[in-house]
Amino acid sequence: MPEFNEPPGLVPYAQFGPLDRLHAVLRRRYPTVAASVVRSGALPQDGQPDAWLVVTHRDEGPDRIAWDRKSNAYVWIDNSNCLGPSLGTPHRLDQAADAVAREMRAPAAPTEPEHPQILIEHTTLTPLSPADVLRNREIIANRLDWPDGALQTCLELEARWPGWNVSYSTGVLGGPPEYLAFLDQDTIWQGYNPKISAADPAGLEQQIRDADARRPPRPR
Repeated sequence: MPEFNEPPGLVPYAQFGPLDRLHAVLRRRYPTVAASVVRSGALPQDGQPDAWLVVTHRDEGPDRIAWDRKSNAYVWIDNSNCLGPSLGTPHRLDQAADAVAREMRAPAAPTEPEHPQILIEHTTLTPLSPADVLRNREIIANRLDWPDGALQTCLELEARWPGWNVSYSTGVLGGPPEYLAFLDQDTIWQGYNPKISAADPAGLEQQIRDADARRPPRPR
């Protein structure tokens, strides 16, 4: 196989990192602030940022914010492209976002309407509790107009078959209404990752049983 040479100037793939988290929280809490994550594609160097968050608000800005790996904090970038004063830590994203908003003289978002909101793990930065996960599923089932009892059926199948995620599709994309099942990420082994579906719970459970019997055993 010929050697693959990465094109010059190509920005490497970046995972959802500290700047992306601050961007998400800032847009949620202060939607009038314009913000964008910029990645230089260069290797990180001491005192020199390789990525930054650009923020503006009306006549304020543009200002830049970076993530300082040494101090584990958000910092302003000064005019000489060096890391400056700290904004906060990743565990207090709200404080960092508030500091940016004060600098930008930006108003907070209006009070959210009083209806259920799906919790977002990336912006809370803490794993969702089982109660929160269940509440999210209830909200989704209600919004997608699942039939009565469909969510409870999914939960019962998951309880009987650990490692499987069970859901329901109302057929909104043109397919038939059906129950769906797939392995969770911690259960996938040796590339075995079947996606199965059936029109009724009994048919789906039989397919789960058959798929489980074909699953490669994990070494103990």
